[in-house]
Amino acid sequence: MNRHRQCVVNSESEDVRDHEIGGLWLGYPTIRMSVTRRTVLEQLAAVSDAERQETTTIEALAATLDADEHTVESHLHGLEACELARVGPNGDVRVTITGEELLELDTDEMVIVDSATPSAGV
Repeated sequence: MNRHRQCVVNSESEDVRDHEIGGLWLGYPTIRMSVTRRTVLEQLAAVSDAERQETTTIEALAATLDADEHTVESHLHGLEACELARVGPNGDVRVTITGEELLELDTDEMVIVDSATPSAGV
């Protein structure tokens, strides 16, 4: 069961909706986040670098944002799904070039980015 996923990067408070877990449709449960995905992306860009592949940790990022680690990690996985961030196997994280370019657009409005889909046979 494939569902089209989108990444919302918004400067205002946001809801995160998880549509599917383990192939089971769960509807639209809503979790109110204390920090926005955009704020996580902005702070990640401030403390990491895509070209030099400088990273930080989820723990350090959460501490800087004064936010719950689980909340920050949830946002990071959403950003990673849209290729705006990279999360390494050891918990190291960094912004991507695409994430940096999105922030350079300097828009105050909501931005919706389609999640990455693997290329078929390429």
